[in-house]
Amino acid sequence: MPNIYVMKKWLNLYTRSWANSGARHFNFANYEQQVQGEGQHLAMEYKKFVEELNEKARENLRFRTESSKSQSAIVIMKERIDMLKEEECAAQEEANGRVLAMESGARALQSRLSKEDDDGGTERLIAELVEG
Repeated sequence: MPNIYVMKKWLNLYTRSWANSGARHFNFANYEQQVQGEGQHLAMEYKKFVEELNEKARENLRFRTESSKSQSAIVIMKERIDMLKEEECAAQEEANGRVLAMESGARALQSRLSKEDDDGGTERLIAELVEG
């Protein structure tokens, strides 16, 4: 069984050596406050980063929405341009057809004029054209 006096002496020596070391200046309450302060600082930084991330996500969504609207407008414009090109081609074909018909009619008229002799054929042709 250990001697109680020896234990007491050892405890006194240990506490004196602890008191003489720098450990006695260690204050658990101060350390706890320091740790809590650092924790609060980290929490505030985390909150700031989360808010910044959310703002970037909203901005990204806004840009995507604007991009989608722009792409839709571009598709609509391309469709309109294609329709206008088709209408232009159809009008050009119609105009070409009319020009060809007029040229053909003019050639036929010249041919008729050259075939008829001049004994009143020109006057009859002019009369036909005026009536018709």
